[in-house]
Amino acid sequence: MTVDDLEPLVRAAEAAARAAGPAEDAQPLVAGVPASPDFTDAPAETSSAVFTDFAPALGEAFARARAGGRELYGFANHELTSTYLGTSTGLRLRHDQPNGTLELNAKSPDRSRSAWAGRSTQDFRTSTRPRSTRSSRPASAGRSGASSCPPAGTRRCCRRPPWPT
Repeated sequence: MTVDDLEPLVRAAEAAARAAGPAEDAQPLVAGVPASPDFTDAPAETSSAVFTDFAPALGEAFARARAGGRELYGFANHELTSTYLGTSTGLRLRHDQPNGTLELNAKSPDRSRSAWAGRSTQDFRTSTRPRSTRSSRPASAGRSGASSCPPAGTRRCCRRPPWPT
């Protein structure tokens, strides 16, 4: 497609939309709602400050696991998404959505057992705490008769993690 092809394509799409008429579930646009006071502000940003209280607690969880002869792997991520909604009737709304994730994998010393857990949070202050991993012990560690999962090609091993979910 070239730039010269674009104009006729847009005009044809407009004509098809006019000929089709309104959708059977069409409704009037929302009007009369006060604008969000921060509608014209720049998008929200996150920073490493979101991890201020969380990072030391995560370090302690890694130290406890190491002291218990286990290994912890994982990561934490945080982002903010600003969504703006504006219409020709004057509607001007904005929502800033924080989204964080923590993913941990605990492994036995011989790496024959492991457990994965993931948590979501908005701010890493209260809803996601590394201490909630209790001993950071793989789910089947120390259990006799624990089932093993093949190392590759397995979609999931259905064991509950040793921490609250």
